[in-house]
Amino acid sequence: MELRRTNPACNCVLLCGITLCLIFGINLTFAIELYAPAEVLVENGTTGILKCSFKSREVISSAATVIWSFSPAGSDAGSAVSIFYYTSANHYPGSVAQFKDRVKWAGDLNKKDASVHLIEAQFNDNGTYSCAVINPPDISGTAAQTQLKVVIKESLPQDNTAVVVAAVCGAVIGLILISVVTCLIIKRHQTTHEYEGTMAAYLWLVLAIVSDVAESLLHPSRQLSQCQVVQDDVYCNDLNLRTVPAKLPYGIQKLDLSRNLLQNLTQEVLSIYSTVHHLNLHSNKIQFIQPGLFKDMTNLQVLDLSSNYLDVFAVLKTSIGPLAAVKRLDLSGNGLYTGMTDLFLSEAPELINLSLNGNSITKVGKDTFCGSLALRNIDLHNNVILEIDDGAFDSLIHLSELDLSINSITCITDFNLSQLKVLNLSRNSMECFQTTDSDLEYELLYLDLRENKIHYFPVLPRKNKLMYLDLSRNRLMSINTTGTADEMEHFRDTFVPHTQSGGTSLHQDLSRLMYLNMSYNQINSIPQSFFCSMVSLEHLNISNNCIRTFSVDQESPLNSLKTLDLSYNALQKLSFGENTLRLLQELFLQGNVLRNMDSGPFQRLPSIRGLHLQQNYLKVCPSQRKPPQTDHNSQDLSGCVSFASIPSLHFLNLSGNSIEVLPPYAFNGTMLRLLDLSLNPGLDIHQNSFSGLENFLTHLSLRENHITELNTDLSLLSSLKFVDLSTNKLSTLPLWNKEPSIESLNLQNNNLVTLEYDTVVVLERTLKTLYMGSNPLSCCSNPRFLNMLQRSNVVVLDIATVTCHYMENSELVELNIRSVTQEQCQKLDSKSASIIVIVVMALVLIVVLVVLSKVCHLRRRNLNSSFRA
Repeated sequence: MELRRTNPACNCVLLCGITLCLIFGINLTFAIELYAPAEVLVENGTTGILKCSFKSREVISSAATVIWSFSPAGSDAGSAVSIFYYTSANHYPGSVAQFKDRVKWAGDLNKKDASVHLIEAQFNDNGTYSCAVINPPDISGTAAQTQLKVVIKESLPQDNTAVVVAAVCGAVIGLILISVVTCLIIKRHQTTHEYEGTMAAYLWLVLAIVSDVAESLLHPSRQLSQCQVVQDDVYCNDLNLRTVPAKLPYGIQKLDLSRNLLQNLTQEVLSIYSTVHHLNLHSNKIQFIQPGLFKDMTNLQVLDLSSNYLDVFAVLKTSIGPLAAVKRLDLSGNGLYTGMTDLFLSEAPELINLSLNGNSITKVGKDTFCGSLALRNIDLHNNVILEIDDGAFDSLIHLSELDLSINSITCITDFNLSQLKVLNLSRNSMECFQTTDSDLEYELLYLDLRENKIHYFPVLPRKNKLMYLDLSRNRLMSINTTGTADEMEHFRDTFVPHTQSGGTSLHQDLSRLMYLNMSYNQINSIPQSFFCSMVSLEHLNISNNCIRTFSVDQESPLNSLKTLDLSYNALQKLSFGENTLRLLQELFLQGNVLRNMDSGPFQRLPSIRGLHLQQNYLKVCPSQRKPPQTDHNSQDLSGCVSFASIPSLHFLNLSGNSIEVLPPYAFNGTMLRLLDLSLNPGLDIHQNSFSGLENFLTHLSLRENHITELNTDLSLLSSLKFVDLSTNKLSTLPLWNKEPSIESLNLQNNNLVTLEYDTVVVLERTLKTLYMGSNPLSCCSNPRFLNMLQRSNVVVLDIATVTCHYMENSELVELNIRSVTQEQCQKLDSKSASIIVIVVMALVLIVVLVVLSKVCHLRRRNLNSSFRA
């Protein structure tokens, strides 16, 4: 493989530029919060405690349950098994024989403690222990996890401060007494000069003895004590060790010394462990390795030297010697630059997997891997590679995976590694990728070219097995392999005569390709003939381009395609021919300008399950079934799209299409499970719009449609469980003709003052979660509704933001719905009743006065008439 050279000035600019990098890196619910120590050390044969505490917003009920599970060391999370249950003051063992009668309850749920005892800890108990607590109606939170490490008995540090102090004090006092007695004896039997000399020597001896005693008491020897033994594996990681422990078990297979403070590796500390197969020295401070250190470690197959300071050692230009049996070597994160890797790879004949990522290598030389000819997997990502010598990888006949991502490679002009299966060149500065012209069959299956500067479709091997091709986030403007007319003519002369199409097609043979990603480019159009050879293509992503027209015809039917993403283009025209896209299941068309389409393009997709049509300008056609004549039928239906009679369709998103009318029987003959009609302001829904979905629809979103009145009866949708009516203008919910099956209802941001009594009674039977915030609720207008919000089994997920209003002393008072009490409502009711009585009495009094006035007036008239007579 040849890399096109750039001029020195460009190389300098690139070298300077690599020092800068940018790392790019809903529903409100109450969940139980669990806490447990990250790590617990227990001596083998003793009883340890696995602590677990929790916080719950609800009172601890009799239904509260604690579950402890166990995942062995080295296994994945999916292998966890339950070992202990506690509920209703009773505990039950799990099904794992290893823990039978060895896990005992040690907690108190009333104190929110879910701890357990592990009796007679064994080495095979090492692993991850998970604590989960369920306290309905609170939602169970993420399980707390503890790493248990069983260590050799009497190895844990003891709190013996008092003993040490007493011992030191006793020793000092004892030595002082001995000194005094000795001084008296010496003074009696020797001269003054002799006394002074003897006394000085004696004092030095006493000080040395005290120092040794104090050192031995305060700093006991640390041998195997802190290392964890699991069968034939020894884990001495994270212990701040400065040297390799000398007294480890005989015949160990794996030795983990990662994340310590080791600086030098010599024969004295490692040669005694000749049986080790796996040696992990990751993240130490290793600066020196004695040459030939690993020569006698003939069983060593995995060596991890990552994240050390091996660049300091490499400056000496001394080879570490033979790695006779090593098959996996990790040298990542060591600051190595060009030429240094030869010191580690010159004598590694069995090496298969090599990691050099995160170093400072700028060039891959022709002799870099000459001592490691068995290599199959090389990881060179995240370096500063500018240049690859011609033939640098040619001697590696077994090489199948090569990662060159996150480097500074500018162009590959002569790719010839026919044995390679996986090639990652993403996140470089590549402007082109071309394969050498050859009749060889290439084994390449996976090619990642994303996040480069490629302008034209790459020239791929003529005979290939390529299954995965990622060209996303480049600068593609067309799918031609070359740009100018001269380059195109050259391409015709060199490539086309060898194709199976008789030299008339400019498109390459990609008959095994299953995944193609060309998203985030600048492609304006794609000819239908481009897909002619892609008979196996299953996933096609050409989103975020500039495509205006896309069509599929019978010449390139794409009948293996399962996912097609055309989102966020400038699509105005879309057409699918008969007998095309027979297996298409997901179609993404959001963020386009689709307006006037053929009325039935989606009926031609027999396997379609999901249609993502949000953010377009589509109208919905009524079904072929003729409903009774209404005002809706008199509108102009030209340019609409039909969604009826698509039995395979399960998910339909029509949000943000500015749909004004949803006609009757719009989805008749379609088995929709999810329907999103949100963000269509002013949407007018006919009472029969959802007819035909009664037994299928489970999710319905009508969010932000400015709906003032819901015309349709949602209770007729017997499978409906999740309804979103938020951000509308609803002042009431309609009376339903039958019991609904709704489990989650979102009524946020409407004009609801309350819910009618009958509606509350019906909803309470099936409703589990409710959203009611941002409504002008009345606190006491419906006691049953207030009770549902406060005390029923319905969980109001936004209860903290739900407020209501009531009148007090002629002022409107607002408070949280949880703070309203029945006494307040009764007091308000009594005041209201008093006011009503007064008003009624006043009205009655006025009526009586009016009647009396009329009677008096009539009598006066009659009296006047009699006088005149």
